[in-house]
Amino acid sequence: MRPNEQIKKWLADMKAKPSAQLDARVYRAIEEAQAERKQTPSAGFFLLNTWKMIMRTPMTRWTAATVAALALATSILVLDKTAPKAFGLDQVIEASKGIRFLHVKMHPANDQAPIEFWIASDESGHVAKIRNYQPMTEDGAKLITWTPERTEVWFQTKHGFLTLHDDKLVKGMQDLLEQNQPRQAVEKLKEEQKAGKVTLETQQPDDKGQPIKITMVGKNMPAFKRVYLIDQKTDLITSIETYRAKDGKDVLLTRMEFLDYNVPIDDKMFSLRDQLPADVTIADQTTQVIGVAQGSLTDEQAAAQTAREFFQALMNKDYKKAGLVMGGELEKYMKAEYEKMNVTAIISVGPALLQTNWVKRGYMVPC
Repeated sequence: MRPNEQIKKWLADMKAKPSAQLDARVYRAIEEAQAERKQTPSAGFFLLNTWKMIMRTPMTRWTAATVAALALATSILVLDKTAPKAFGLDQVIEASKGIRFLHVKMHPANDQAPIEFWIASDESGHVAKIRNYQPMTEDGAKLITWTPERTEVWFQTKHGFLTLHDDKLVKGMQDLLEQNQPRQAVEKLKEEQKAGKVTLETQQPDDKGQPIKITMVGKNMPAFKRVYLIDQKTDLITSIETYRAKDGKDVLLTRMEFLDYNVPIDDKMFSLRDQLPADVTIADQTTQVIGVAQGSLTDEQAAAQTAREFFQALMNKDYKKAGLVMGGELEKYMKAEYEKMNVTAIISVGPALLQTNWVKRGYMVPC
């Protein structure tokens, strides 16, 4: 018979026939119940001394036994209710379901300005719209928006604006969403743990205002670890930090901060046209055919032909054609930039030289 069941039986016996022997048996049962529930020593000490003080008065023996038993049952009930539930990755996955809007910042460790994303997805989980600010690129600061209809790139450092359409970008944008979507990140973490690829250590503070901390270490790359901070009230990730061990210390590499969950994003955020300053040079590749048709030409030959046609357009004062060859830059901007240049003849063009440290299939063409 379990200690709590013994207490109930003996209390019934004591009501019918009080005795000191039954009182002692109730006290032992309480001690056993304490041990079973793993009460702290201080709680046990308090009950023991309180019991001795009350039992000094013979008139209160039966009442004291009843009060102590009820107090024990009450304390067990309260402990069961207040004990924090064991935390698991499934809670984060469940809480992250149905999230369609994200606002994310990626902080590099070198105190540079953070990369920032605003991402909207549809009800099926596919990316619908993205706004991305990149403060440090090979072209300087860029602000980019993407929708299935068009991509806009504001080259803020170079004062240029480009509108284009490329179906190949859809997969890249979907990959970007999944890389920044907490649900996918935790599902992957769970799979890696199940496969034995990583070890996880979970710290859950009693203070609900403090985040749960999950530390992940890869078994094949122990020098790197990732720390997930999770809000205890919402079970949502607030940040993901990546560290590398160096000289016995963990050095922060990146920190991904999740600022907003499911806060609707104004459609104006996904169009840059109304935000451009007056001096920005605009190029539009969505309404016109740009560049030079490659046909059967090799990449090197096509690059040389593109340079030749550009200078030929300048010779002919055909600034619209020059703008199309240049990637869709509008005629008025080309005229303002090149009208004072007097190109009279093309002496030689090429050969084109592949630039391995530049964009893919990027060439330099001496003219």
